[in-house]
Amino acid sequence: MRKLIWTGPRESDKEYTGAFFSGAVTLYGGRKRENKAFCLTKDYRINHNHITKEQTDFMVENELKLIKKHPSIEFMSYNPNLIFGCKEEVVRHTVCLNDEKVMRFLDSKISFRKFSRKFVHTLYSELIKGKQCRAENLRNRFPGYRQWIIQSDIASGGYQTFLMDEDNETEIAEKLADDEEYLVSSYYEKNIPVNIHAVIYEQEILLTQGSVQVMGVDRNRMLYRGADYIAYRNIDLGVRKQFVEDAEILCKEIQKLGYRGILGIDAIIVDGIAWILEVNNRFQASTILINKVLQENALPSLHELNYEAFHYPVSKLIAKEKLAVLEIEYSIYAFIQDNQEYHTVNILNAYKKEKTVTDCIDDGYISWQEAEDEAYLFRLIFKTNIVDIIDGRYVHLHPNIQTPNEQWYWDITLKKDFRKIKISLLNQGVVLEDKVKSYLSEKGGMREGVYFSVDLILKEKYIVNSPLAVKFAAFSPYKVVLESGELFLCYYGKIIYNVKIEFADQIAKGYTSKGIPISRMCLLATDRLRLQNSDFCTFKEQGVPCRFCEVKYKDISFGTNDILEAADLYLAQEKLGFRHILIGGLSNHEGCERNIICEIVKHIREKSKMPIYLMCLPSIEPSDIEEYVRLGVTEIGFNIEVFNRNLAQKYMPGKGAIPLERYRLALMKAVELLGNKGKVRSAFVVGLENEESLLAGVEYVCKLGVAPIFSVFRPIPFTEMENMNPPDNEWLLNVYEKAETICRKYGLKPGPDCPACQNNTLAFNSL
Repeated sequence: MRKLIWTGPRESDKEYTGAFFSGAVTLYGGRKRENKAFCLTKDYRINHNHITKEQTDFMVENELKLIKKHPSIEFMSYNPNLIFGCKEEVVRHTVCLNDEKVMRFLDSKISFRKFSRKFVHTLYSELIKGKQCRAENLRNRFPGYRQWIIQSDIASGGYQTFLMDEDNETEIAEKLADDEEYLVSSYYEKNIPVNIHAVIYEQEILLTQGSVQVMGVDRNRMLYRGADYIAYRNIDLGVRKQFVEDAEILCKEIQKLGYRGILGIDAIIVDGIAWILEVNNRFQASTILINKVLQENALPSLHELNYEAFHYPVSKLIAKEKLAVLEIEYSIYAFIQDNQEYHTVNILNAYKKEKTVTDCIDDGYISWQEAEDEAYLFRLIFKTNIVDIIDGRYVHLHPNIQTPNEQWYWDITLKKDFRKIKISLLNQGVVLEDKVKSYLSEKGGMREGVYFSVDLILKEKYIVNSPLAVKFAAFSPYKVVLESGELFLCYYGKIIYNVKIEFADQIAKGYTSKGIPISRMCLLATDRLRLQNSDFCTFKEQGVPCRFCEVKYKDISFGTNDILEAADLYLAQEKLGFRHILIGGLSNHEGCERNIICEIVKHIREKSKMPIYLMCLPSIEPSDIEEYVRLGVTEIGFNIEVFNRNLAQKYMPGKGAIPLERYRLALMKAVELLGNKGKVRSAFVVGLENEESLLAGVEYVCKLGVAPIFSVFRPIPFTEMENMNPPDNEWLLNVYEKAETICRKYGLKPGPDCPACQNNTLAFNSL
C-alpha cells in the first residue's frame, strides 16, 4: 500500500485532499499523531521565510526516520526547489520532481522573464546591480516614474520584493548587495495582481479559474497575504481571456522544456493588459481554496492531479473543460505576527461570529504562543470576497480585514482624534457586547438608526451613526461595553469615550387608526423627525432601483392623511427633543410629490415653527420650489449622489438617468430663494467614484452656492451591493480635507449645519 507524506511549510496545504496523504512533515501543523511539525517542538512561532539550518535539519531528520520505518514511503513537497539540497536518500523518495536544471531556470525571475517575453505579454524590466539601484539612476531608466519594484532573483511571498522611492532609497539600498543583479521595473500604483494555477501533463495542460492576489506594502516590501477568487470574476472579461490565453501559451513552452505537474503563473493587470511576472514551480498558498471546491464537487485535488501528471500523458481524473469553468466561491487571508498584535487578537476573538468565515486554518497556532517577527499565525477562509476591483484598475481590501495604519491607531487611542474616530466608526461599524444588548433590552430596546445601525452619543458632545450588521462588522475594532452601569466605546480594547445610546422610540411601535405602522412613515433620529412623503419608490417599482438601497417593493399603502396623523403624535409631544423636521425618503413619480409635500409643509406650519428640511428629486418646475419655500420649507436638498453620470447609471439606473442640468437648474432656483450660506444642499455617496470625479462634483455644486453633504457608502445587507467594500479610512479623510478646502473657497462648509444631523455624514461639528 502506497504511503505518501506531505512536506512543506504548512500542514494545512494538504487540507481538502481526502485520504491522499498518510501524514505530513511541516514547519507549522497540529498535533495529529501522523504529522510532525517543527513549531510544536518549540515554544514560539517561527518565520518560515527565513529558513534556518535547524528547520532544515528537523525536516530531513523526520523524513529519514520515516524512510527507515517505511522503506517504500514517498514524499510530495510544497516547493520541490528545496528538495535538491537535501540528502540523496530524501531526494530518491520524493515524487513529482522535475529536472533540476529546468527547476532552477523557472525559479529564477531573471531567466524566466527573458524566456517569457519571447512568447507573451511580459512586464518590462531591467537587470540592474544593487549599487546602481538609486533613485536618480532609476528616474533616468524609467522616465515618468518615481517608484520602482526591485526584486531578488530567487524569492517568494514578496520577502525580497522592495518598493523603492526617493524617500526610502537609503533604507532599501542597505538591503541590496552592491554587485548582485536585481530585476527592476516601474511601480504601477494602479494595478491588479492576479494568479492562475496550471497542471502540465506530457500532452495536456489543465488551467483553473484565476484569483486576485491580495498584496500588502509592509516595510517597503510587497508581501503576499491572500487570494480572492470571487473578486477575480469582476475583472473585465476580455482581460481575463487574454491572461488565460497567455498562460496557456506559456505553459506549452514550459511543457517543451520537459516540465510536469503543478505551476502557478503571476501577472499584474495594468491599463487593461495582463503582464506576466513570474511562474511558481510549486504549490501555492491559494491552492487550498481550489482543493476545497474540488472536494465539495467530489473531484480529485490538485495534489492528485500533480501526481497524475508525472505518470500519464493526459488526465484520466478530470476533464480539462470541467476544471477550467469550476468556480471557486472563496477567498483567503493570512495573518502574521507584526507590531500590531491588537488587530490579530481582535480577528481571532471575533471570527466565529462572522457568518462569512467558513474555516479558520490555525496550523497549530496557539494565541498565547510567542512568535518571531512576521511569523505566519493562521488563515481565514471566507465565502465572500475580501477585495474589490476599483475602476477596473486596482484592488481594495476591506478595512476590517487589513491591519490599520499604525499612526491612525495611535491618533485614536492616545490623541482621541475625533475625525479619525468618526470616519472609522462610520466605515467599519461597531459591536455591542452581549451585556450592552441585555441592558438596552431591559430599557425597552435601543433607538435604531437607518440601515441596520446605531447612533452613538460620544462624550455628550458628538453623535455618530455606525453600522451593526454589514459584512465583516464582527471584525470592527470598535466595541461598546457596559461597566458599572455605564456604557463605554472601546477601540481595540482600549476605552476612548463614554457613550450613550438612545432608547427605543415608543411612538414608532404603534399604529395609526387605519392600522398602518407609524414606523413606516416616521423616523425619530438624533434631534430630527423624518416624515416619509411616499409609500413607494418609483424607481423600485419601475425595476431600476438604486443598487445600494434597501427599499423594498410596495407592500403597504398610505396617503397624506395617514402621514399627518402619525406626525401629529410626535408634534403633540414636547419632551421628545427633536428640533427640526425632514420631509423625504422615497422617490415619488415626477409631478406627483408636489401636492403631498405642500400638504405636509402646510400642516406642520399650522402647528410648529420648527425648521423644515425638504429632500426630494430635483423639481422640473421652478414654481414648485417657490411654493415649497412660500409654505415654510427652510432648507432644501436635491441629492446628486454620484457625479460621474456613467457610474450614476451603473449604481442608480433610474435616478442616475436624471441629467445634471436638471439638478443645476433646481439647485440654482433653491439658492435664489434660500441663499448661498448652506440652506441648499446636495449629497454625494463617497466611495462610489474616484477622488477626481467626486471633487469635480463638489466644485460643481459649490459654484452654485450649494453646500455638499458627504455620505460614506455603506454596503447594506440584502442589497445588490452588500458585498462591495467600503472605502479606506485614510482615503476618506484625505478626500474630505480636499473637499473642505473647495468649500472654503466658496464660503461654504460641508453640510448639514446641525451637528446632530451630521451623525451619518463626513462633517465634524460638536453639539
